[in-house]
Amino acid sequence: MNIRIATSKDLFRLLFIQHKAFSSSEACSVKKMKKRIESFSESSYVIEEKQVIGYLISFFTSEDKITDSLFERSRSSKSEGEFVILLTLAIDREYQHQNYGTFLLEHFIKEMKKKNKKKIFLLCKKEKMTFYFRFGFQKLKE
Repeated sequence: MNIRIATSKDLFRLLFIQHKAFSSSEACSVKKMKKRIESFSESSYVIEEKQVIGYLISFFTSEDKITDSLFERSRSSKSEGEFVILLTLAIDREYQHQNYGTFLLEHFIKEMKKKNKKKIFLLCKKEKMTFYFRFGFQKLKE
């Protein structure tokens, strides 16, 4: 198992995983995924077992809350801002329930601590909340 920074070479594998993990209304376009990988290069990771089996995309911000406009303004993640927005964590269905999501999220949290980030925020479905609670995430509001 290897965890590393996501690169544009990972684009089509990430799109494949995304296609299996999210509905078409939740998934981002090829163009948007490519832009995220390029723009958020300091805070996006992949996990590999012979091939990429999962990914995590996030960006840095100076805002300490999640707003709709925050997502529109998220342009790059060059260590700017003391807070982190976790956009997506997805593991290929064939590798789910084997702790790969746990390994990836633990690695991500450690890396964000090394970068002196104060908090990590995320939006997730209700059924996924228990997973994130295990890592110290707290529910702020609905």
